[in-house]
Amino acid sequence: MKACAMIQLGFLLVCAGLFGTTFIHYIHTVPTSKVGSIDANSVSKNLKRRDVPNNFHRRQSDVTRIQGKPRGVPGERSESQSGPRPVNITVVDERQRVLLYWMEAARTGSLPVSGVTLIRFDKHSDLAVPNLMKNYPLYKTPTVSSITYLLQSNRQYLMAAVLAGLIGEIIWVWPKWDHVTHFADYSLSMMQAGTVTKGKGRNFCLCMFDSDSSENTCFYNSVVDSGSGVVHIDLMDCDVRRTVKYVEVREDKAAGYLRRRHQRNGGRTATILDFDVDFLNYVDAGAALTRANVGSDVVLDMDSNLSRLLCPLSGEQETKMDKLISEFINNVKNYKLKQQKTKSNFSDMYKYGMRFFRDQLEIWTPYACAVTVEQRALFVSWFVRSVTALRSSQLAALGETGFCLSPVRQSLRELPEKKFTVCTGDSFMASSRSPALGVTGLRSRLRNFQEAVSEASNFPVRLVTLNRSVRDGYTNRSMEIHIEKLVLNILLRELSDIKVYYDTALLGGKEGFRKNRQLFKH
Repeated sequence: MKACAMIQLGFLLVCAGLFGTTFIHYIHTVPTSKVGSIDANSVSKNLKRRDVPNNFHRRQSDVTRIQGKPRGVPGERSESQSGPRPVNITVVDERQRVLLYWMEAARTGSLPVSGVTLIRFDKHSDLAVPNLMKNYPLYKTPTVSSITYLLQSNRQYLMAAVLAGLIGEIIWVWPKWDHVTHFADYSLSMMQAGTVTKGKGRNFCLCMFDSDSSENTCFYNSVVDSGSGVVHIDLMDCDVRRTVKYVEVREDKAAGYLRRRHQRNGGRTATILDFDVDFLNYVDAGAALTRANVGSDVVLDMDSNLSRLLCPLSGEQETKMDKLISEFINNVKNYKLKQQKTKSNFSDMYKYGMRFFRDQLEIWTPYACAVTVEQRALFVSWFVRSVTALRSSQLAALGETGFCLSPVRQSLRELPEKKFTVCTGDSFMASSRSPALGVTGLRSRLRNFQEAVSEASNFPVRLVTLNRSVRDGYTNRSMEIHIEKLVLNILLRELSDIKVYYDTALLGGKEGFRKNRQLFKH
């Protein structure tokens, strides 16, 4: 029942969405001094940048065409040398983009194509199933072109890897601060996945066998057959093709579990380590908007117009447009503050806003959406009206939040498309939060992580992926790069021979979202 409840929650979250880095040389544990005093800057020196095309910013045909470009083996290889192969660490932003690197490693032989053990450190279970759409590469390692069909959302990438046959065991290490959503500090289940045919439709199905209760629960996603989006079925109805061992273990118990597992089974299975920064801290990127009393209706109104006005297609273009719109927001805020004594009216503000977009025409039109000139003018007008109606404090909150391409959200019948919106992520106005992340709490969580990685290093770790989770709003953006470097320090120490690469779709690039937004001043 424990595992089933967690899987079911993942299904419901997806269905709801359908609607609406120096190596620390001389210490063995995380330092007991103030975390902020750690010199982690040099860890980023000589870190090479991955050149992997961003596949999210176009519809299906364009996505397939871009993914068809050869990417080669992960990163730039050094000259051959004796000793074990270095472990590649790839930093991504959205969790589902790890599939690009997992599957690439399987195709090039860095990983076996099946039976891999995944040890993941994450706040989320991420066990929603993908949608079975036309041309989906069923039960096989996807090609460079067909992997696009697996990239449907951040909540279903694990099941996409399971269905492809890559993953044979999942060990989910969850944060102690999230104990209220778990029934025990350790649980073991068997997960089975396949397809179910109902009427004219065929869907992926998932079954969970709980070892404690001996219960087997099966279901699939459908907003057509069930208002809740979850349809329960008999085990016989699910044509099971994949069976995976599934373990959930609390962070302070993880090192002990991994030690016992290695003593019992040895370390023969190829292993992936996957770390999501929201394991350390889970926040709401739109909290500043909430404090300033900017409601979801206001944000949705701005999103509606901005997403139809600007359509950046890459991380570099996204950053340019964020800086432009943030400059506009800052100018309107300062204009309002300056004009308070003269009691400038809304009409003056609106005229200023329209003039800004006319003056900056050559800067933003190359990234404008494919709409008519008349429609473009209309979207500018509506967006300017929304912005100029806000108070100075609300404009400051909007500027702090920023603008970015939205996280990928699952779609029923087509591949998802990213839209340029207010950068609130998926957690805007959500009720779930982690406790405040103080120095002591951060040190404790990093120590648990280091101890677990130390035990995991006894297994043949072939690949590591590190997820920033900034775009979806779960990570504290003011600490984004600092925390990332602390995590890399631990990986450098425990895995020794590593190479770090950066995905090209990172929000704000390698330097991070906050570093690239220093233009905006409150």
